[in-house]
Amino acid sequence: MPDPPDLPLPDDGPVPLRRRLGLNAQTGAILGGLFLVSMGEELWSPYLPRYLDALGASLFVIGLWSAGKNLLEGFLFWGGGSLSHRLGERGTLALTGLMPVAGYVVFLLTDSVAAAIVGSFLVSSWEAFSVPATFAVVGRSLTRQHRTAAFAVQSIQKRLPRIFGPWIGGIVLAALGVATGVRTLLVVALGCAVLAIVVQWFFVRGGPPSAPLSISKREVWRAASPALRRLWWSDVLVRWGDWLARDFIVLYCLKTIGISTALFGSFVALQMTTALLTYFPIAAIVDRGHQRPFIGLTFLLFALTPAFFAMAGGPVGLALAFVVYGLREIGEPARKSLITNSFPEAYRARGVGLYWGSRAFAIFPAPIAGALLMQAFGPRALLWSACAVGLAGALLFALTWRGTDVDAPRRA
Repeated sequence: MPDPPDLPLPDDGPVPLRRRLGLNAQTGAILGGLFLVSMGEELWSPYLPRYLDALGASLFVIGLWSAGKNLLEGFLFWGGGSLSHRLGERGTLALTGLMPVAGYVVFLLTDSVAAAIVGSFLVSSWEAFSVPATFAVVGRSLTRQHRTAAFAVQSIQKRLPRIFGPWIGGIVLAALGVATGVRTLLVVALGCAVLAIVVQWFFVRGGPPSAPLSISKREVWRAASPALRRLWWSDVLVRWGDWLARDFIVLYCLKTIGISTALFGSFVALQMTTALLTYFPIAAIVDRGHQRPFIGLTFLLFALTPAFFAMAGGPVGLALAFVVYGLREIGEPARKSLITNSFPEAYRARGVGLYWGSRAFAIFPAPIAGALLMQAFGPRALLWSACAVGLAGALLFALTWRGTDVDAPRRA
């Protein structure tokens, strides 16, 4: 089934600004759910490696936890696409919303490394399971010309909690200590997750399955545009570099450089504010068909971010590193729009889940390698290694991208 024609946005009001931003009742409900779950999670999740460290977990255990997140997400992205076809987007979002609720309950049952890891897996799985349904709602309810703007708005809504959550969390942890502070924030996050389920249940309408589940993953992948299949390889390499160091940056900042949790939270807020300021201007340019330069710039900045952390010797250098960390999001709405547009509507939910899931499987060993590198050679060697891998991915993208900026999917 082809995409809907580029007609006026089918929402419940004629306000031009809403049409330009890709807003209607359903995308608004998606935004509300994203904000609530993300706000709850961002209060404590940036400090989880430090919390595990305080509970006695080794670097290798933290690396296994980080790798396990990616491995679990791979299965959940795949499953989320199929589940969306079985239950519809509304049912999928309601069911997956129960996962962070269960995670917080497990988290709060006992003060142990095992409970923290299992609970964090359940909480973080919400996004992986719900992404295919979220993308399907955007693809079904908006025309092609409004999708990048919608993803920009979603990115902003998701980053707003990342501005305020770590900052608030850092203050709470500084006042109460890491262990007590994290558990206090988990109770608040549990309430946010319950409210998100209610919001999405009442406002998201799910359509019936549009493609038989007997269609194989190979057929779904072959229905994607050639541009997307080329993008995947570069994306994997860039994310490998990112995940080598991602969950060790908090330890590097707090233990190696020695800043406070409150200052770290302020730096994360700076990072997310920087990212937020890029979304709307870039979305307007991308919607005119210029995706390639911004995806390439995103990949390059992903690669350079660890290098800026490696060169940071104190708060000023860290501030610059976190600004670059935020700027690397500059092409994310363009990349998400390309992925959504690259699958026929009939396969979109499963296609999005297949893309993210297979990428997660490919990168899950990276944090284990990062832990071993950090143990053997120290944090700065790890950061420079992450930079080198990311640069290889950015170079591959520059060498393999060809054709038009907007590459249409094959017909289902």
